[in-house]
This record gives sequence, structure tokens and C-alpha cells, in this order.
Amino acid sequence: MVYAQAVPVPTLVEQGVTKVPEAYVCFSDGFSGEVQDEERIPVIDLLDLESSHGRQRIVGEIERASREWGFFQVTNHGVSEETMEGIVRAALEFFGQPMEQRMELFSGEPKMNGTRYGTRLDETGVQDWRDFLVVGKCHPLSEETFETWPSNPPSFRSAAVKYCQEIRALAFKVISLASESLGLRPDRLEREFDPLDQLLLFNRYLPCPQPDLVLGVRSHCDQGLLNILLIDDVPGLQMRKNEESPWVPINTNRRALVVNFGDQMQIATNKRYKSFEHRVLANPERARLSISSFFNPAVEATIKPLPEFVDADHPSRYRPVSFGEYVKIYMARRLRKGTPESLES
Repeated sequence: MVYAQAVPVPTLVEQGVTKVPEAYVCFSDGFSGEVQDEERIPVIDLLDLESSHGRQRIVGEIERASREWGFFQVTNHGVSEETMEGIVRAALEFFGQPMEQRMELFSGEPKMNGTRYGTRLDETGVQDWRDFLVVGKCHPLSEETFETWPSNPPSFRSAAVKYCQEIRALAFKVISLASESLGLRPDRLEREFDPLDQLLLFNRYLPCPQPDLVLGVRSHCDQGLLNILLIDDVPGLQMRKNEESPWVPINTNRRALVVNFGDQMQIATNKRYKSFEHRVLANPERARLSISSFFNPAVEATIKPLPEFVDADHPSRYRPVSFGEYVKIYMARRLRKGTPESLES
């Protein structure tokens, strides 16, 4: 079904609608399911990372969290409170601008590593209850790409540069620890995915008059290698281990960041680590903000299981494709979980 005339969420909220338009009413399999409020994703403290005993502990905790959850929180991660507050403030100021200013960056088409403001993923199917800003090509940062970033608010570019630099340093710490947790050299995954593209996704979820009918973001798995997520104190993000498992809310401790591995980690490890399904619920009263930092292979990179995870007893599960081709398959499936399985040999 096509909903080309769906009114954007910010406009609906501004108009004070009390009934959700049909374009946003969700009936997908990712909408239902029991919620288990008592469970929590692991929290991993990186404080003692530089000591041999501390690193050994952290590697073990990442191994257990990655096998069981695919999600975990990190504390004492090295991204300063000032930097986090700066990017949140810049994001709120961007979304607080009049719609016509935000629309200067509007694009209805996804751009590989591009910058765009949007209110819908595409023109087909049920829409998510959100608006968003994608800031592409965060590394390496050139003058050309920098000029495509929002110029308003004036603080946005400097805040984003600082955040991108600090979050990238954390990403490579996590990738190194994940590599060790898999029994590999610390630099093995980094070398496999070098160069690693980076982009920011700012999601704003405005209050919804009928939150039981919509999703802020539909149920999906991430297409890339790694996501590091900064979220506020408004609940909404949930994950589950499989279709039979309950949804588990993800609420962070103050200053914690959420880490999750995507489809490329599942493919590279031949499914030793998996990409887990997650979604965002709408809230009837409070707006919510999240900032995702995605780390993805280069478009032309060939993605396939690493040879360390393939042998006679563990044949390769996935055929090789370029990451660019993988993204096309992923988008054609409209983010549905199980995209790696479409590559199964």
C-alpha cells in the first residue's frame, strides 16, 4: 500500500490531531509481543580498560553480552559529558526550528552517506511516528561534506565534529574488545573493515495521541557493523532476542551509552555474534530524542564471513556481496530482520 500523501508527524502534532492517520497505523509482526520490564541489558564499565586484569574482565563481559544480547551499555567510556550535552543541545535546537528551515535539508530519497532531513523512510507502507536528520560522511571529514551539514543552529557543526571524534575513538575501543572476545587479535576486525564509514542519525519522536497504534521506529536489525546510541530519559527503545522472546526495555544510566552490533558483525563472525531486533514505541506525553552513531563498511567493500570462523564443521553461511549491494537488499526488505539470511549459501 502507498501513502504518498501522509502528513508529516511534526505537522500533525502542531495541528493537535487526536486520531492517528491510517498511514501511521501499524499492524506488523514487530508491533505485538509481551514486554518483560524486569530484564535489563548488561552494563559494562570501561574504567579499568588499560590494566591487564581490567581488560580481561571487560573482554569477558563483552563476549557474554554479545552472545546473549547483542546490546549492552558502557560507562566510563571516554566521551565527555560536555560533548554529549553539546550534541543534544544542538539537536534540540535543530528540531526546534520552524519546519520551513528544517525542510531546506529535506530529501525523500535515502542517500548513501549523505545528509538529509526527513519525516518518513520511504513512500510505501506504514510510516514511523518520527522525524529525523541524517548527517553523513562523518569520517574522514572534508570541507565539501562539512558544507552539507546543517548551518543552523550555528553551534551544530562544531558540536557534531567534537561528538563524532570522541564517539569514533570509543567505537574502535569496542571493536578491538569485540575482536579479542572472539579469540582474534585486537586489530583483526578493524583491519577487515578498514576504512569504516561513520554517520549520525538524529531521531525525534513527538508525543502521539494514540501510541498503542503506532511505532516510533518499526522493528528492525541494523545493517552495519556497530551502532553507539545516546538516548534521553524518555522510555521507548526495546529489543528482543528472537520472535518468541519478550521485548526488553532499554533505559540508560546517566551518561551511559548503548552499544549494539549489526548485520555485518553477524556475517563476519558466521553468526557467532548476532544482530538483534529492536524497535521504538511512541509516548503519549513526552517527546524523545536519540542520536545514533553508525559505523559501516565502505560501499565497495566485500562482506563475507572471516576465514577464522569457517571450517569443515562450520561452513560459510553467507555468500559474498558488496556492502552497497547489501544495503539495496536491506532497503528493499524495508529494514525487516533476517536480511543476512537472504545471503545464505
